[in-house]
Amino acid sequence: MVVRATADIQPGQELLLSYGERSNDDFYLHYGFVPRANPHDEAVLWPDLEAALDWHYMHFGAQQLSPDQAEPLYRAALAAGQAEQQAEAQQRTAAAAQGQQQPPPQGQQEAEQQGQESRGLEMPPELARQLNQIKAVAGGQVSAAVIRAFAALQGGDSAAAEHAVACRCAQLLCHMAAPVPGAAVAAGAMQE
Repeated sequence: MVVRATADIQPGQELLLSYGERSNDDFYLHYGFVPRANPHDEAVLWPDLEAALDWHYMHFGAQQLSPDQAEPLYRAALAAGQAEQQAEAQQRTAAAAQGQQQPPPQGQQEAEQQGQESRGLEMPPELARQLNQIKAVAGGQVSAAVIRAFAALQGGDSAAAEHAVACRCAQLLCHMAAPVPGAAVAAGAMQE
């Protein structure tokens, strides 16, 4: 392993090594600990854009639309979301070409996969699965693709789209297991 300094170092000066911008799952899996406050943590809301739209129909659309009425509307919403995924992938590619490393937006499997296939590369299945996920990240940000798809279902109303995402977050939080008494103390003690 080679570590290079980005500035001059004085004898006795403290050296810091970054673990990188990782989710809490990555920290726990690879390093055995979880930071107390992690601005790069994330939570999976849906496995992919299609699952997000299926969820949306079951919770919002089915009350107002028959399956026959919903199909063309949801197909158009999927196309809008996929177009956003492709635009995000192109922005990342352009930024990478200019040497600007940006964290990839969530839910980009299809656009990434199409780009790799056009270059003759096949994406590893686990990477494709992770890129396909629609996630909420620290600060409540979600993929623009899901917002665009949900807004397309509401006549362009992004507030309604954000409300739907908030409903999904609340739904997931309600289904989480209750904390085990004393587990937080034990976890905190392990970190120190």
